[in-house]
Amino acid sequence: MTGYDSLALPETIAQMAIGEDDCEYRNIPLRELLALDMAKARLTLPAGMPSYPIIQGGGAPHLWPRLIIEGIIEDATRLGHQGVMLQGTSSLLSEV
Repeated sequence: MTGYDSLALPETIAQMAIGEDDCEYRNIPLRELLALDMAKARLTLPAGMPSYPIIQGGGAPHLWPRLIIEGIIEDATRLGHQGVMLQGTSSLLSEV
């Protein structure tokens, strides 16, 4: 119904490991899930309309790893979006 049947999603609540460190990106294929959503968004927009999906990058208490965020940005470009808007993606910043 929602188009996520191709993803290897957890089949039970226990498999989601809610409350464990990094559960949201260790047990759920975030990049693939967001790529499907970004593909659907691009397909439903009028031809020629610019699109900049918001990449949130995780939330308390866990931030998504830099490689996942960078991959999502690559996917947005590949899917025809003109760029992304970043929100809460401090894992992209390097501390000096």
